[in-house]
Amino acid sequence: MTERYSFIYESSTRQKIRIFLVTIFVLIVIIALMITLIKTFNYAFPKSTFLNSIKESVKNEIVNFTPAGLFYSGFAGGLFFLPFPQEIFFYFGLKKGNPIILSTFLMIVGFLFAQLIDYICGSKMSRFILYWISKKKVYKIRRYTNKYGAFGIFVFNSIPFLPSQLISFALGITKYNIYRLYFYTIIGSIIRHTLIIGFFFITS
Repeated sequence: MTERYSFIYESSTRQKIRIFLVTIFVLIVIIALMITLIKTFNYAFPKSTFLNSIKESVKNEIVNFTPAGLFYSGFAGGLFFLPFPQEIFFYFGLKKGNPIILSTFLMIVGFLFAQLIDYICGSKMSRFILYWISKKKVYKIRRYTNKYGAFGIFVFNSIPFLPSQLISFALGITKYNIYRLYFYTIIGSIIRHTLIIGFFFITS
């Protein structure tokens, strides 16, 4: 099995250490820039009526489970770095009397936007991650995901509360076909929301 992947070049320990130090340095610079920008922004716009109104509007939409709030909830729940119970918000949005088809559509659209971000993040970070993971293992994972990835995407998006967003991030790292990812994500998301709708009718 080792000879089968002998053509794949592995990173040396020195390369891994160098990339690690560079990564830490870049992260420190990014964090410092973010803190500086935030402080500068707060100083320049301490009481920005426009920005505060947008913030409060989005917050109220989410808290009140409006159709627009469900879109924001779907988007937030689809981000791999932000744990957000989108299924619960969808359920309470239905309890409030929002149109089922519109609510489902907005939740899925918001979720799909977030999935694209997850995939792009994984894709952009793959170059750095490959320095820490054996390239032979990554090659095996790519072959595995190309063969069984569709089933995993479908299952993780069909069952509520499973971390499907992490799947999109991971598949971005392995450069999985994004069109296939979206196809099975959409089908799975429709089934997941259908299950929640069924639970809503049972408990109503």
